[in-house]
Amino acid sequence: MIRLLQSYSAKDAQKLGSEVQSNEKPYNNKLNSIKEIAFQGDNSVNILQTKTVDQLEYEEQKINDVFVPNIPDLSQEATLTLKKSGDILDLSFDPTKTHNDIEEYTIFSAALYTAIKKAIKMNIPEINMDPNDKFAKQAGFKQKSAQGDSKLAITQESYNKILKKISQLFRRNFKEFDEIYQTSKRFEPKSISLSGLNSDSLTIGPNGDVKLGLENDSMKDLKVDLFKQDGKTFIKNVGSNNNVKILGNTTYVQEKQPIKSGDTIKLGNEYYLFRTDSESYELRFLTRDDKGHFEKLFPDGVGHVDFQQGEIGDCYFIASLKSLSNNPNRADLLAKMIETTPEGDYKVTFPGFPKQSFEVKNSELSDGCSVTTDNPGVKVLEHAFYRLKERLEWQWIPSNPLPSGKKDWLDGGYSEEALHILTNNKMSVKETQEKQDKSCINSFFEESKSNPNIINEVKDLLKELKKKGDKVLICAETTINLPSHNKPYGIIAKDHAYAVADINPDNEEITVINPWNTKNMHKLSYDEFFKFYSAIKFVEV
Repeated sequence: MIRLLQSYSAKDAQKLGSEVQSNEKPYNNKLNSIKEIAFQGDNSVNILQTKTVDQLEYEEQKINDVFVPNIPDLSQEATLTLKKSGDILDLSFDPTKTHNDIEEYTIFSAALYTAIKKAIKMNIPEINMDPNDKFAKQAGFKQKSAQGDSKLAITQESYNKILKKISQLFRRNFKEFDEIYQTSKRFEPKSISLSGLNSDSLTIGPNGDVKLGLENDSMKDLKVDLFKQDGKTFIKNVGSNNNVKILGNTTYVQEKQPIKSGDTIKLGNEYYLFRTDSESYELRFLTRDDKGHFEKLFPDGVGHVDFQQGEIGDCYFIASLKSLSNNPNRADLLAKMIETTPEGDYKVTFPGFPKQSFEVKNSELSDGCSVTTDNPGVKVLEHAFYRLKERLEWQWIPSNPLPSGKKDWLDGGYSEEALHILTNNKMSVKETQEKQDKSCINSFFEESKSNPNIINEVKDLLKELKKKGDKVLICAETTINLPSHNKPYGIIAKDHAYAVADINPDNEEITVINPWNTKNMHKLSYDEFFKFYSAIKFVEV
Protein backbone atom coordinates (compact mmCIF):
# COMPACT_ATOMS: atom_id res chain seq x y z
CA MET A 1 0.00 0.00 0.00
CA ILE A 2 1.33 3.44 -0.94
CA ARG A 3 0.95 6.18 1.64
CA LEU A 4 1.24 9.45 -0.20
CA LEU A 5 -0.33 11.56 2.52
CA GLN A 6 2.52 10.88 4.89
CA SER A 7 4.83 13.02 2.88
CA TYR A 8 3.03 16.15 4.07
CA SER A 9 3.68 17.97 7.32
CA ALA A 10 1.20 17.12 10.03
CA LYS A 11 -0.05 20.71 10.23
CA ASP A 12 -1.28 20.52 6.65
CA ALA A 13 -3.15 17.23 7.03
CA GLN A 14 -6.64 18.52 7.72
CA LYS A 15 -6.49 21.17 4.97
CA LEU A 16 -5.22 18.65 2.48
CA GLY A 17 -7.85 16.10 3.39
CA SER A 18 -10.73 18.47 2.72
CA GLU A 19 -9.16 19.54 -0.56
CA VAL A 20 -8.84 15.99 -1.80
CA GLN A 21 -12.45 15.24 -0.97
CA SER A 22 -13.69 18.34 -2.76
CA ASN A 23 -11.77 18.45 -6.03
CA GLU A 24 -9.20 15.64 -6.13
CA LYS A 25 -6.22 17.98 -6.51
CA PRO A 26 -4.15 16.88 -3.54
CA TYR A 27 -0.88 18.49 -4.58
CA ASN A 28 -1.99 21.69 -6.26
CA ASN A 29 -0.66 24.91 -4.69
CA LYS A 30 0.37 23.31 -1.41
CA LEU A 31 3.75 24.26 -0.05
CA ASN A 32 5.44 21.86 2.40
CA SER A 33 7.02 24.01 5.10
CA ILE A 34 9.45 21.33 6.18
CA LYS A 35 11.44 20.87 2.98
CA GLU A 36 11.86 22.96 -0.17
CA ILE A 37 14.07 21.78 -3.00
CA ALA A 38 15.51 24.35 -5.42
CA PHE A 39 15.14 23.73 -9.15
CA GLN A 40 17.71 25.10 -11.57
CA GLY A 41 16.31 28.50 -12.40
CA ASP A 42 15.54 29.37 -8.78
CA ASN A 43 12.09 27.83 -8.79
CA SER A 44 11.17 25.92 -5.64
CA VAL A 45 9.22 22.69 -5.60
CA ASN A 46 8.90 19.67 -3.39
CA ILE A 47 9.20 16.27 -5.00
CA LEU A 48 5.73 15.47 -3.71
CA GLN A 49 4.23 18.32 -5.72
CA THR A 50 3.40 20.50 -2.79
CA LYS A 51 4.03 23.54 -4.94
CA THR A 52 3.15 23.61 -8.63
CA VAL A 53 5.59 25.06 -11.17
CA ASP A 54 3.72 26.28 -14.23
CA GLN A 55 6.43 25.57 -16.80
CA LEU A 56 9.97 24.43 -17.22
CA GLU A 57 12.19 27.47 -17.55
CA TYR A 58 15.03 25.28 -18.75
CA GLU A 59 15.04 22.19 -20.91
CA GLU A 60 16.04 20.07 -17.91
CA GLN A 61 15.24 20.39 -14.25
CA LYS A 62 16.39 18.21 -11.40
CA ILE A 63 15.45 17.66 -7.76
CA ASN A 64 18.35 16.35 -5.71
CA ASP A 65 18.70 14.67 -2.30
CA VAL A 66 15.12 14.81 -1.15
CA PHE A 67 14.58 13.94 2.50
CA VAL A 68 10.91 13.15 3.03
CA PRO A 69 9.81 14.11 6.54
CA ASN A 70 7.09 12.76 8.80
CA ILE A 71 6.91 9.27 7.29
CA PRO A 72 6.80 6.35 9.76
CA ASP A 73 8.37 3.83 7.40
CA LEU A 74 10.59 6.06 5.35
CA SER A 75 13.73 8.13 5.41
CA GLN A 76 14.09 8.70 1.69
CA GLU A 77 16.51 10.54 -0.52
CA ALA A 78 15.99 10.59 -4.27
CA THR A 79 16.67 12.45 -7.48
CA LEU A 80 13.86 13.22 -9.93
CA THR A 81 14.86 14.53 -13.37
CA LEU A 82 12.39 15.90 -15.94
CA LYS A 83 13.72 16.71 -19.42
CA LYS A 84 11.62 18.19 -22.23
CA SER A 85 12.52 16.90 -25.69
CA GLY A 86 10.09 18.30 -28.25
CA ASP A 87 6.67 16.78 -27.51
CA ILE A 88 8.09 14.28 -25.03
CA LEU A 89 8.83 14.62 -21.31
CA ASP A 90 11.61 12.25 -20.23
CA LEU A 91 11.35 11.15 -16.62
CA SER A 92 14.05 9.47 -14.56
CA PHE A 93 13.91 8.66 -10.89
CA ASP A 94 16.82 7.44 -8.78
CA PRO A 95 16.65 6.65 -5.05
CA THR A 96 20.02 7.64 -3.65
CA LYS A 97 19.72 5.33 -0.65
CA THR A 98 18.86 1.66 -0.31
CA HIS A 99 15.25 1.13 0.75
CA ASN A 100 12.66 -1.56 0.35
CA ASP A 101 10.39 -1.52 -2.69
CA ILE A 102 7.31 -0.13 -0.94
CA GLU A 103 9.25 2.92 0.27
CA GLU A 104 10.73 3.59 -3.16
CA TYR A 105 7.42 3.20 -5.01
CA THR A 106 5.79 5.53 -2.49
CA ILE A 107 8.02 8.38 -3.55
CA PHE A 108 8.02 7.39 -7.20
CA SER A 109 4.21 7.50 -7.32
CA ALA A 110 4.28 11.05 -6.00
CA ALA A 111 7.01 11.95 -8.50
CA LEU A 112 4.92 10.48 -11.33
CA TYR A 113 1.95 12.59 -10.22
CA THR A 114 4.25 15.62 -10.47
CA ALA A 115 5.38 14.68 -13.98
CA ILE A 116 1.85 14.06 -15.28
CA LYS A 117 0.51 17.33 -13.90
CA LYS A 118 3.42 19.12 -15.53
CA ALA A 119 2.86 17.33 -18.86
CA ILE A 120 -0.82 18.28 -18.85
CA LYS A 121 -0.05 21.91 -18.08
CA MET A 122 2.55 22.07 -20.85
CA ASN A 123 0.35 20.09 -23.28
CA ILE A 124 3.00 17.36 -23.67
CA PRO A 125 1.28 14.21 -25.03
CA GLU A 126 3.81 11.63 -23.88
CA ILE A 127 6.04 10.79 -20.90
CA ASN A 128 8.98 8.44 -21.49
CA MET A 129 11.14 6.34 -19.19
CA ASP A 130 14.12 4.09 -19.74
CA PRO A 131 13.08 0.43 -20.30
CA ASN A 132 15.58 -0.71 -17.66
CA ASP A 133 13.99 1.46 -15.00
CA LYS A 134 12.16 -0.86 -12.60
CA PHE A 135 9.65 1.88 -11.73
CA ALA A 136 8.46 2.25 -15.32
CA LYS A 137 6.82 -1.15 -15.66
CA GLN A 138 5.33 -0.94 -12.19
CA ALA A 139 3.61 2.32 -13.17
CA GLY A 140 2.19 0.91 -16.40
CA PHE A 141 4.65 2.39 -18.91
CA LYS A 142 4.44 0.38 -22.15
CA GLN A 143 6.72 -0.30 -25.10
CA LYS A 144 6.51 2.41 -27.74
CA SER A 145 5.16 1.32 -31.12
CA ALA A 146 7.82 3.10 -33.16
CA GLN A 147 10.35 0.65 -34.50
CA GLY A 148 13.81 0.99 -33.00
CA ASP A 149 12.61 3.08 -30.06
CA SER A 150 13.33 1.18 -26.86
CA LYS A 151 11.76 3.73 -24.51
CA LEU A 152 8.69 2.92 -22.43
CA ALA A 153 5.90 5.46 -22.46
CA ILE A 154 2.55 6.58 -21.11
CA THR A 155 0.40 8.81 -23.29
CA GLN A 156 -2.05 11.57 -22.50
CA GLU A 157 -4.95 9.14 -22.96
CA SER A 158 -3.92 7.45 -19.71
CA TYR A 159 -2.94 10.58 -17.74
CA ASN A 160 -6.27 11.10 -16.00
CA LYS A 161 -6.65 7.40 -15.18
CA ILE A 162 -3.30 7.36 -13.39
CA LEU A 163 -3.99 10.65 -11.60
CA LYS A 164 -7.32 9.33 -10.40
CA LYS A 165 -5.73 6.17 -9.07
CA ILE A 166 -3.12 8.13 -7.12
CA SER A 167 -5.81 10.49 -5.80
CA GLN A 168 -7.83 7.51 -4.57
CA LEU A 169 -4.81 6.19 -2.75
CA PHE A 170 -4.35 9.65 -1.31
CA ARG A 171 -7.94 9.85 -0.05
CA ARG A 172 -7.96 6.36 1.44
CA ASN A 173 -5.02 7.23 3.60
CA PHE A 174 -6.37 10.50 4.97
CA LYS A 175 -7.72 8.75 8.06
CA GLU A 176 -4.33 7.24 8.72
CA PHE A 177 -2.62 10.58 8.36
CA ASP A 178 -5.16 12.32 10.54
CA GLU A 179 -4.11 9.93 13.31
CA ILE A 180 -0.53 11.08 12.75
CA TYR A 181 -1.70 14.68 12.94
CA GLN A 182 -3.43 14.09 16.26
CA THR A 183 -0.32 12.38 17.64
CA SER A 184 1.89 15.23 16.44
CA LYS A 185 -0.17 17.80 18.37
CA ARG A 186 1.28 16.49 21.64
CA PHE A 187 4.69 17.84 20.61
CA GLU A 188 3.51 21.40 20.10
CA PRO A 189 4.93 23.75 22.76
CA LYS A 190 2.50 24.92 25.46
CA SER A 191 3.88 28.07 27.02
CA ILE A 192 2.76 30.48 29.72
CA SER A 193 4.14 33.99 29.32
CA LEU A 194 5.90 35.61 32.27
CA SER A 195 6.15 39.00 30.57
CA GLY A 196 5.53 40.93 33.78
CA LEU A 197 8.80 39.60 35.18
CA ASN A 198 10.68 42.17 33.12
CA SER A 199 9.53 44.97 35.42
CA ASP A 200 8.05 43.38 38.54
CA SER A 201 7.72 40.20 40.54
CA LEU A 202 5.05 37.63 39.66
CA THR A 203 2.99 35.29 41.80
CA ILE A 204 2.11 31.88 40.38
CA GLY A 205 -0.95 30.00 41.60
CA PRO A 206 -4.74 29.76 41.35
CA ASN A 207 -5.08 33.31 42.66
CA GLY A 208 -1.79 34.73 41.40
CA ASP A 209 -0.69 36.85 38.47
CA VAL A 210 -0.06 33.62 36.54
CA LYS A 211 -3.05 31.28 36.90
CA LEU A 212 -2.09 27.66 37.47
CA GLY A 213 -3.99 24.83 39.11
CA LEU A 214 -7.49 26.22 38.61
CA GLU A 215 -8.90 22.71 38.01
CA ASN A 216 -6.27 20.79 39.94
CA ASP A 217 -6.98 20.19 43.63
CA SER A 218 -3.40 19.16 44.35
CA MET A 219 -2.32 22.70 43.46
CA LYS A 220 -5.04 24.69 45.23
CA ASP A 221 -2.63 25.95 47.91
CA LEU A 222 0.11 26.77 45.41
CA LYS A 223 1.62 30.24 45.72
CA VAL A 224 5.07 30.87 44.30
CA ASP A 225 6.86 34.15 43.72
CA LEU A 226 9.22 34.76 40.81
CA PHE A 227 11.34 37.89 40.92
CA LYS A 228 14.57 39.41 39.64
CA GLN A 229 17.42 40.57 41.84
CA ASP A 230 20.95 41.64 40.88
CA GLY A 231 20.39 40.47 37.31
CA LYS A 232 19.31 36.97 38.37
CA THR A 233 15.90 35.32 38.58
CA PHE A 234 14.73 33.76 41.85
CA ILE A 235 11.85 31.52 42.91
CA LYS A 236 10.35 31.46 46.40
CA ASN A 237 7.53 29.34 47.83
CA VAL A 238 5.17 31.59 49.80
CA GLY A 239 2.17 29.22 49.94
CA SER A 240 1.23 26.16 52.01
CA ASN A 241 1.77 23.70 49.15
CA ASN A 242 5.25 22.35 49.84
CA ASN A 243 5.48 20.45 46.55
CA VAL A 244 7.66 23.07 44.84
CA LYS A 245 11.07 22.01 43.60
CA ILE A 246 13.81 22.76 41.09
CA LEU A 247 14.69 19.32 39.74
CA GLY A 248 18.28 18.39 40.36
CA ASN A 249 18.17 19.95 43.83
CA THR A 250 17.83 17.69 46.84
CA THR A 251 15.56 20.02 48.79
CA TYR A 252 12.18 21.59 48.07
CA VAL A 253 11.89 25.34 47.62
CA GLN A 254 11.13 27.41 50.70
CA GLU A 255 13.47 30.37 50.84
CA LYS A 256 14.46 31.99 47.59
CA GLN A 257 16.52 29.94 45.17
CA PRO A 258 18.10 31.10 41.90
CA ILE A 259 16.59 29.71 38.72
CA LYS A 260 18.11 29.73 35.24
CA SER A 261 16.88 29.10 31.74
CA GLY A 262 16.55 25.37 31.16
CA ASP A 263 15.67 24.49 34.76
CA THR A 264 12.75 22.13 35.32
CA ILE A 265 10.35 23.24 38.07
CA LYS A 266 7.86 21.08 39.92
CA LEU A 267 4.75 23.06 40.91
CA GLY A 268 2.33 20.82 42.79
CA ASN A 269 1.94 17.83 40.49
CA GLU A 270 2.81 19.72 37.30
CA TYR A 271 6.23 20.14 35.72
CA TYR A 272 7.44 23.16 33.74
CA LEU A 273 10.59 24.17 31.90
CA PHE A 274 11.70 27.71 32.71
CA ARG A 275 12.95 29.57 29.64
CA THR A 276 14.29 33.07 29.23
CA ASP A 277 16.15 35.03 26.60
CA SER A 278 17.02 38.70 26.27
CA GLU A 279 13.41 39.62 25.52
CA SER A 280 11.03 37.27 27.33
CA TYR A 281 10.36 34.81 30.15
CA GLU A 282 8.07 31.81 30.01
CA LEU A 283 7.07 28.50 31.59
CA ARG A 284 6.91 25.62 29.10
CA PHE A 285 4.47 22.93 30.25
CA LEU A 286 5.97 19.43 30.38
CA THR A 287 3.52 17.06 32.07
CA ARG A 288 1.15 16.43 34.96
CA ASP A 289 2.24 13.50 37.08
CA ASP A 290 0.74 12.26 40.36
CA LYS A 291 2.82 9.07 40.55
CA GLY A 292 6.39 10.28 40.21
CA HIS A 293 7.02 8.71 36.82
CA PHE A 294 8.53 11.87 35.35
CA GLU A 295 11.06 12.38 38.13
CA LYS A 296 12.06 8.74 37.87
CA LEU A 297 12.93 9.31 34.21
CA PHE A 298 14.49 12.77 34.59
CA PRO A 299 15.43 13.44 38.24
CA ASP A 300 17.59 16.36 37.05
CA GLY A 301 14.88 17.69 34.73
CA VAL A 302 15.02 17.76 30.95
CA GLY A 303 17.30 20.77 30.55
CA HIS A 304 21.07 20.29 30.56
CA VAL A 305 20.88 16.53 31.16
CA ASP A 306 24.32 14.89 31.27
CA PHE A 307 25.41 11.42 30.21
CA GLN A 308 28.29 9.39 28.82
CA GLN A 309 28.17 7.49 25.54
CA GLY A 310 28.51 3.75 26.09
CA GLU A 311 30.15 1.07 23.96
CA ILE A 312 27.70 1.68 21.11
CA GLY A 313 28.88 3.87 18.22
CA ASP A 314 25.80 6.11 18.31
CA CYS A 315 27.59 9.40 18.95
CA TYR A 316 25.37 10.99 16.27
CA PHE A 317 22.25 10.27 18.33
CA ILE A 318 23.77 10.99 21.76
CA ALA A 319 25.20 14.32 20.54
CA SER A 320 21.80 15.24 19.10
CA LEU A 321 20.12 14.40 22.42
CA LYS A 322 22.59 16.63 24.23
CA SER A 323 21.99 19.46 21.80
CA LEU A 324 18.23 19.12 22.41
CA SER A 325 18.58 18.93 26.19
CA ASN A 326 20.78 22.05 26.23
CA ASN A 327 18.16 24.02 24.31
CA PRO A 328 15.55 25.63 26.62
CA ASN A 329 13.34 26.32 23.62
CA ARG A 330 12.61 22.65 22.86
CA ALA A 331 14.07 20.54 25.67
CA ASP A 332 10.41 19.94 26.56
CA LEU A 333 10.33 17.39 23.72
CA LEU A 334 12.35 14.98 25.84
CA ALA A 335 9.46 14.75 28.29
CA LYS A 336 6.77 14.53 25.63
CA MET A 337 8.33 11.61 23.77
CA ILE A 338 8.00 9.16 26.67
CA GLU A 339 4.83 7.73 28.22
CA THR A 340 4.80 5.32 31.16
CA THR A 341 2.61 2.25 30.68
CA PRO A 342 0.37 0.80 33.42
CA GLU A 343 2.93 -1.99 33.80
CA GLY A 344 5.68 0.52 34.58
CA ASP A 345 7.40 0.18 31.20
CA TYR A 346 7.60 2.87 28.52
CA LYS A 347 6.18 3.83 25.14
CA VAL A 348 8.21 6.26 23.02
CA THR A 349 6.95 8.32 20.09
CA PHE A 350 9.47 10.45 18.19
CA PRO A 351 8.28 13.81 16.77
CA GLY A 352 9.84 13.01 13.39
CA PHE A 353 8.22 9.56 13.36
CA PRO A 354 4.75 10.18 14.82
CA LYS A 355 2.94 7.23 13.24
CA GLN A 356 4.50 4.50 15.32
CA SER A 357 5.42 4.17 18.99
CA PHE A 358 8.09 1.88 20.37
CA GLU A 359 7.78 -0.11 23.58
CA VAL A 360 10.76 -0.17 25.93
CA LYS A 361 10.83 -2.49 28.95
CA ASN A 362 12.74 -1.68 32.11
CA SER A 363 14.52 -5.00 31.78
CA GLU A 364 16.02 -3.84 28.46
CA LEU A 365 17.82 -0.86 29.97
CA SER A 366 20.59 -2.82 31.72
CA ASP A 367 22.41 -4.27 28.75
CA GLY A 368 25.85 -2.98 29.75
CA CYS A 369 26.58 -1.21 26.46
CA SER A 370 24.12 1.69 26.60
CA VAL A 371 24.61 5.29 27.63
CA THR A 372 25.58 5.94 31.27
CA THR A 373 23.43 8.53 33.02
CA ASP A 374 21.58 9.42 36.22
CA ASN A 375 18.52 10.15 34.08
CA PRO A 376 16.99 6.86 32.86
CA GLY A 377 14.88 8.74 30.30
CA VAL A 378 18.01 9.05 28.14
CA LYS A 379 18.44 5.27 28.21
CA VAL A 380 14.79 4.85 27.23
CA LEU A 381 15.18 7.18 24.24
CA GLU A 382 18.37 5.47 23.09
CA HIS A 383 16.71 2.05 23.21
CA ALA A 384 13.64 3.35 21.38
CA PHE A 385 15.90 4.80 18.68
CA TYR A 386 17.42 1.34 18.30
CA ARG A 387 13.92 -0.05 17.78
CA LEU A 388 13.24 2.65 15.20
CA LYS A 389 16.40 1.90 13.22
CA GLU A 390 15.61 -1.79 13.41
CA ARG A 391 12.14 -1.04 12.04
CA LEU A 392 13.43 1.13 9.20
CA GLU A 393 16.27 -1.21 8.26
CA TRP A 394 18.33 1.88 7.39
CA GLN A 395 21.58 -0.07 7.33
CA TRP A 396 20.35 -3.11 5.48
CA ILE A 397 22.35 -4.13 2.40
CA PRO A 398 20.77 -7.00 0.43
CA SER A 399 24.05 -8.90 0.13
CA ASN A 400 24.72 -8.78 3.87
CA PRO A 401 22.84 -10.34 6.80
CA LEU A 402 20.75 -8.02 8.92
CA PRO A 403 22.50 -6.59 11.99
CA SER A 404 21.96 -8.60 15.15
CA GLY A 405 21.43 -6.74 18.39
CA LYS A 406 21.31 -3.17 19.59
CA LYS A 407 25.01 -2.39 19.15
CA ASP A 408 25.11 -3.46 15.51
CA TRP A 409 21.96 -1.52 14.63
CA LEU A 410 23.08 1.73 16.26
CA ASP A 411 26.76 1.71 15.24
CA GLY A 412 27.17 4.52 12.73
CA GLY A 413 24.67 7.08 11.54
CA TYR A 414 24.04 10.74 10.76
CA SER A 415 23.33 13.44 13.30
CA GLU A 416 21.14 15.37 10.84
CA GLU A 417 18.75 12.40 10.66
CA ALA A 418 18.79 12.06 14.45
CA LEU A 419 18.04 15.79 14.84
CA HIS A 420 15.12 15.43 12.44
CA ILE A 421 13.74 12.38 14.25
CA LEU A 422 13.95 14.22 17.59
CA THR A 423 12.30 17.43 16.36
CA ASN A 424 10.48 16.76 13.05
CA ASN A 425 12.11 19.88 11.63
CA LYS A 426 13.98 20.44 8.39
CA MET A 427 17.62 19.43 8.62
CA SER A 428 20.51 21.33 7.08
CA VAL A 429 24.11 20.31 6.43
CA LYS A 430 27.06 22.56 5.66
CA GLU A 431 30.40 21.00 4.73
CA THR A 432 33.39 22.78 6.27
CA GLN A 433 36.08 21.15 4.15
CA GLU A 434 36.60 20.49 0.48
CA LYS A 435 35.77 16.90 -0.41
CA GLN A 436 38.47 14.75 -1.91
CA ASP A 437 38.14 12.89 -5.21
CA LYS A 438 36.59 9.64 -4.09
CA SER A 439 37.82 7.90 -7.26
CA CYS A 440 41.41 8.28 -6.12
CA ILE A 441 42.34 5.52 -3.69
CA ASN A 442 45.15 7.63 -2.25
CA SER A 443 42.71 10.31 -1.14
CA PHE A 444 41.48 8.02 1.63
CA PHE A 445 44.79 8.49 3.40
CA GLU A 446 45.04 12.22 2.82
CA GLU A 447 43.81 15.06 4.98
CA SER A 448 40.69 16.86 3.82
CA LYS A 449 41.62 20.21 2.31
CA SER A 450 40.47 23.57 3.58
CA ASN A 451 39.04 25.93 1.02
CA PRO A 452 39.08 29.68 1.82
CA ASN A 453 35.74 30.20 0.09
CA ILE A 454 34.11 27.41 2.08
CA ILE A 455 35.62 28.70 5.33
CA ASN A 456 34.20 32.18 4.73
CA GLU A 457 30.79 30.72 3.95
CA VAL A 458 30.86 28.67 7.17
CA LYS A 459 31.94 31.70 9.20
CA ASP A 460 28.96 33.62 7.83
CA LEU A 461 26.71 30.68 8.70
CA LEU A 462 28.09 30.54 12.25
CA LYS A 463 27.22 34.23 12.67
CA GLU A 464 23.66 33.55 11.59
CA LEU A 465 23.35 30.51 13.85
CA LYS A 466 24.61 32.56 16.80
CA LYS A 467 21.90 35.16 16.15
CA LYS A 468 19.22 32.45 16.23
CA GLY A 469 20.13 31.58 19.83
CA ASP A 470 17.97 28.76 21.17
CA LYS A 471 15.95 28.64 17.96
CA VAL A 472 18.43 26.14 16.51
CA LEU A 473 20.05 22.80 17.47
CA ILE A 474 23.57 22.26 16.17
CA CYS A 475 25.92 19.29 15.88
CA ALA A 476 29.37 19.06 14.29
CA GLU A 477 31.20 16.05 12.91
CA THR A 478 34.88 15.34 12.44
CA THR A 479 36.45 14.00 9.28
CA ILE A 480 37.24 10.31 8.80
CA ASN A 481 40.86 11.11 7.98
CA LEU A 482 42.16 13.04 10.97
CA PRO A 483 45.86 13.90 10.80
CA SER A 484 48.20 12.20 13.22
CA HIS A 485 49.13 15.48 14.90
CA ASN A 486 45.72 15.85 16.53
CA LYS A 487 46.92 14.11 19.69
CA PRO A 488 47.13 17.30 21.83
CA TYR A 489 43.38 17.59 21.36
CA GLY A 490 42.31 14.53 23.31
CA ILE A 491 38.63 15.21 22.80
CA ILE A 492 38.84 15.09 19.02
CA ALA A 493 38.16 11.64 17.56
CA LYS A 494 37.85 10.76 13.91
CA ASP A 495 34.43 10.28 12.36
CA HIS A 496 32.72 11.47 15.56
CA ALA A 497 29.72 13.70 16.31
CA TYR A 498 29.62 16.53 18.85
CA ALA A 499 26.96 18.85 20.20
CA VAL A 500 27.71 22.54 19.65
CA ALA A 501 27.17 24.45 22.90
CA ASP A 502 28.20 27.97 21.91
CA ILE A 503 29.52 30.09 19.06
CA ASN A 504 31.53 33.26 19.54
CA PRO A 505 31.98 34.91 16.11
CA ASP A 506 33.76 37.95 17.57
CA ASN A 507 36.56 35.85 19.07
CA GLU A 508 36.22 33.18 16.37
CA GLU A 509 35.66 30.41 18.90
CA ILE A 510 33.25 27.49 19.01
CA THR A 511 32.46 25.33 22.05
CA VAL A 512 31.68 21.66 21.54
CA ILE A 513 30.52 18.83 23.80
CA ASN A 514 31.85 15.33 23.32
CA PRO A 515 29.15 12.70 24.02
CA TRP A 516 31.80 10.60 25.77
CA ASN A 517 31.17 12.90 28.76
CA THR A 518 28.70 15.72 28.29
CA LYS A 519 29.65 17.48 31.52
CA ASN A 520 32.79 18.76 29.83
CA MET A 521 32.74 21.56 27.28
CA HIS A 522 35.71 22.22 24.99
CA LYS A 523 36.44 25.61 23.44
CA LEU A 524 38.19 25.55 20.04
CA SER A 525 39.45 28.35 17.87
CA TYR A 526 38.01 28.55 14.38
CA ASP A 527 41.40 27.44 13.04
CA GLU A 528 41.25 24.28 15.14
CA PHE A 529 37.64 23.71 14.22
CA PHE A 530 38.24 23.98 10.47
CA LYS A 531 41.27 21.71 10.73
CA PHE A 532 39.43 18.79 12.28
CA TYR A 533 35.68 19.17 11.67
CA SER A 534 34.12 18.33 8.33
CA ALA A 535 30.48 19.39 8.69
CA ILE A 536 27.96 21.43 10.67
CA LYS A 537 24.47 19.93 10.91
CA PHE A 538 21.49 21.72 12.36
CA VAL A 539 17.73 22.09 12.59
CA GLU A 540 15.76 25.19 13.44
CA VAL A 541 13.21 24.75 16.24
